[in-house]
This record gives sequence, structure tokens and C-alpha cells, in this order.
Amino acid sequence: MVGKQNSEGQLELFNTKEFGAEEILKPRDKMIPAAKNTESSYSAFGWRFQIITEIIFSIKNIQELKSVEVEGLTEDIELYFTKKNPMYIQVKAVQKDFIDATDPGKATLAMNTLINTSNRVGNKYSELVYVANFRNPLNLTDALLESAWKPSMDSVFTTKYNELPEAAKVFIEDRIDKAQKQLKQKNYKNSIENFDRDRLSVSTILFGSDSDTRGVSVLGGTLESLFQEAGIPMRGWRISKLQKSLVEYYFANAGSSTNSEKYITITKEKLVWRVIFEVMDCTADDSDKNVPMPLIDGVNEYVDEFIQDQSQDINIINKIYAGIAQYAPNGEYLEPIVDNYINNEWKKYKTDFPLNEDADIQEYGIKTLIKKIITGQKTVHKITKVVNLK
Repeated sequence: MVGKQNSEGQLELFNTKEFGAEEILKPRDKMIPAAKNTESSYSAFGWRFQIITEIIFSIKNIQELKSVEVEGLTEDIELYFTKKNPMYIQVKAVQKDFIDATDPGKATLAMNTLINTSNRVGNKYSELVYVANFRNPLNLTDALLESAWKPSMDSVFTTKYNELPEAAKVFIEDRIDKAQKQLKQKNYKNSIENFDRDRLSVSTILFGSDSDTRGVSVLGGTLESLFQEAGIPMRGWRISKLQKSLVEYYFANAGSSTNSEKYITITKEKLVWRVIFEVMDCTADDSDKNVPMPLIDGVNEYVDEFIQDQSQDINIINKIYAGIAQYAPNGEYLEPIVDNYINNEWKKYKTDFPLNEDADIQEYGIKTLIKKIITGQKTVHKITKVVNLK
């Protein structure tokens, strides 16, 4: 009897499929997709939705969050926590009208990958989540959509498997069965012994092709809820500016490749401090009131570039707070005291801020940023408290 070589170059004397020896089959490698994507324009659209989903779920879990990986070793999005096992999220999007679209195949592919994930990580996860961008990911009737599945344009809608209407459970079970068959056909492990329905959830984040307007309003609503909890008045154009900046930053900065060309790892600290700097930038204040009129445009550009490019390193903030504390040991940052501190000490921070070929723009840009950081101290305290950042 002539054997054949397996993927590791070893000689197999038997066809394991004939003997049903499933236990020796391995989960599908993450780099091998469950199905080939045929939509040529999907890449940028799907990636944008993935980034939005990552930010939303990170914010909603921010108190327990340790870090998040996009296009990680196992799933589209992987949330890691300080005191519990990771959450694995599979993201599926359609470019049709997200209100009326249905696509049962997306749920099948999601279950395929989530089953595969459960076999890769065993029992070591806190939740498995299928996230879709369209209103009806469970193929429900109009009556059930009206009564049991009502996502909104300003918040993510999530339901645990055990809380789904019976018709939705039947749909998911059918998708699980189809997903198992897909895996088996490819000779991958398709066991569901680690696939715990008690830890399975389905979510909708309404997101369309008009991604600069209503398509990101769920993210805007999530951010607004965070600021409401922190007692910070961030609404309207300020929320729009913040959400656009966050999405564009992470959308453009994919590429620190570990497993995928779009792999990103984001720590809780980095995400929070990026939010803080963005809030400082769009909060109305008089930090530039002493800037000479001919320099206003250049200084504003200097400040905006620092906000966009800063590395989320809080050392500069801590240094400035320590410095002003020496001028106002009682904590009363009266305007004359603050102005005196800035005028006397700004040169000490030149290496912490970007260089500029125009020395005047650099000077007033640094002074403006220091003033913004001091003015925003209460905001920093409120945000770090509500997100449980020490």
C-alpha cells in the first residue's frame, strides 16, 4: 500500500477521512479565508467597517479592556481584557442598502470562522460575536424585525444567542450546520465541542456606503454616551470631528504586519490618550488668544499636526502638569499664573514638540499646546476616571 505525504511531509498510510478520525484534523489557518471574496471594491469598504467596529467595541468595553487587535492571529477583531478571557469578533459587511439587504451566506461564513476560532483557542474566550452592517443579519420576517430586532443609527444592537427569538435560533443553527459541512469538506476540524452558545452573540452596526455621514453615526452615538457618562459636553460637530479623526487615523495606520498586512494592535492607553488629545483640540478655549494675527493660520496648522501625529505618549502631559503645579501649589490655575508659567518655561518643552522652520510659529504653537493641556486638565481627569485608566 502506497501512502501519501501530509502537510508536514510525513507519510500517511491511511486516508484519515475514510476512518472519520476527526480528532487529528486541525483548525483552518487564519490566513486561509473561509471563502474567496469576489467584490473588487469590498476591501476599503470592509476595512473601514472593521475599524469602526473595533473602536465601538473597544469603547463599550473600555473599563476592562487591555488591548485590541485588528486582523489578529485568530479573528477579525480580538479584544483582550485585564481579568477575563478574550472576546473574538467576526465582521461581515454588504455594500447593498443596509436597511433592506439580506445575506444568509454572511452568517454561514461568520459561524464557519467562529467555530474555527473555538477550535483554535479551545475554551479560552469570554465571547464570540458575529457583527453585520445590515439591519437583518438573521433573515427575520418583517414582524420579528419590528418586535425583536430593532437596531438604531446611534448605537450598536447586540443580542445573546439565548435571548434571540426562536426563528433566529433556528436560522443560526442552520448556519452552524452549513458551516460545519464547509469545514469538513475542506478537511478542517469542524467540532463544536468548544463552541458555547451561551457565549455567542449577534450584533448589528448600521453602516452604509455614505460612510462620511450616517454610516458612522453609531460610532458617534457610542462616543457621545461615553462623554455623557464622564460629564463632558461633547456633541454635534465636535463628535463628528472626533469620530472622523479616529477612523481616519486607524484606517491609514494599518500595516504593522504580524499576521496580516492590515494587522493593528492598540492598547487601551493609546486609544484613550488619542481621544483625550482630540477632545482638547476641538474644545473651545482661548489658548491662542495671545498669538499674533499673522501667525494664527500657521500656529493652528502646527497644533493640528501635533494632535494628529502625536504618539499618544502621556509623558508630555505629566511633565506640564508637574511644572504648573510648582507655580500654583494650591491647584488654583489662575490665568496670570498660567500665562507666567508658559512664558517662563515653554523653552523647556521644545524637544517634546515638533520642530518648525519658522521659529515664531514653533514658539506660539508650543505655548498654545501647553495652554490647551493645562485648560484640559479637568477633562483628562474625567475621561481617565470613567474609563478606569490609572
